Amino acid sequence: MVGGIKLWTSPGYCSLAVHICLREGEFSDVEIVLVSKNEDGCLMVGDEPLSKVNALAQVPAIQIDGGEIMIECPVINMYLQSLVPEKLYFPEGADRWRALAVQNFISSDLHQGIVFYFRPYVTPESKQKHLEYNVMKNFNHLNNLLQDGPFLFGSRPSIVDFYAYVVITWAFIKNIDISSLKNITAFGERIESRPAVRQALAEEGISPYFS
Repeated sequence: MVGGIKLWTSPGYCSLAVHICLREGEFSDVEIVLVSKNEDGCLMVGDEPLSKVNALAQVPAIQIDGGEIMIECPVINMYLQSLVPEKLYFPEGADRWRALAVQNFISSDLHQGIVFYFRPYVTPESKQKHLEYNVMKNFNHLNNLLQDGPFLFGSRPSIVDFYAYVVITWAFIKNIDISSLKNITAFGERIESRPAVRQALAEEGISPYFS
């Protein structure tokens, strides 16, 4: 049995994917700690820097039963899935390797590609070139991955789908036009129609992006 779970998250960050998995997995005794930025751009938990929880000063961070702090969104989600595989889905067998590859693409290419836009030192000219040569290439690849089904691996959303959804929403935050990518648009609407996703969004004070 899983005891108390504590998640440090900040609205608009990839930690929302972990928050969604907690709600989809119907974990009980969950404490959500909302982390905010101070005027210097540092993530804070109240008056204390997040670095006291996670030395990297990043979200997500999660603690179960008051034990060791776990970090990194894909790792946390796979751990949660291992606890409640009947509620959180990740492909098995030969499909597992494809799912791991897609998860790695989202983490290393799609996620890191869009994070570039959040860097204050990047010039507008560099952002435009990055959009043309990196970001839209990755979004088009994801759009193609979604062409054969409602979700990435068939008819049931996986923990990878929830991660992909969160990264996609950053396009709205940074005014990147993805309206022509119909598979992604339909995918976002399907994800947001889920009660657990709506709950996680509401708990972080986020309005739905696709509806």
